[in-house]
Formats: sequence, structure tokens, C-alpha cells
Amino acid sequence: MQMHISLKLDAQEAERGAPALLQQLEQVGVQNIDAKHLRRFHLISAAVPPEQLACVRALPAVLDVTPVGIVKAI
Repeated sequence: MQMHISLKLDAQEAERGAPALLQQLEQVGVQNIDAKHLRRFHLISAAVPPEQLACVRALPAVLDVTPVGIVKAI
């Protein structure tokens, strides 16, 4: 399922591309990570298996996980 994942990052980590966080996401089964909006908006798009949604949401740096196509004002 293609999802938007909003992240809680400090400016320095976002500028570095948050490699440790991306690795954590991959370890819980997230695939096809598109991080082109990571530095500016602290947002990534990725394929998240439905059975792994709870694991992704439980990561400390994850603020929100929503299906692609749904936009919420922050």
C-alpha cells in the first residue's frame, strides 16, 4: 500500500537525509522509499505492507502515516 509518512526530524538530520531512520523503516518492511520531499517537508512516500503499519507508526520519528492521495493540513 503506497503511503505518505510524515516525520519528526531536526533540521540537521533532515539535511543529511536521515539515513538511520530510512534504514529503520526498511527493517520493518517499508519498500520503494521516495525521499525527494524529506529535506523540505520531512515527508517520504513508500510502499508499506498493511501488516507492518502498526510497526511503522510505532517508530519514534514517525508523526503520521496516510495513504497517498489523502492530504491533511498540518
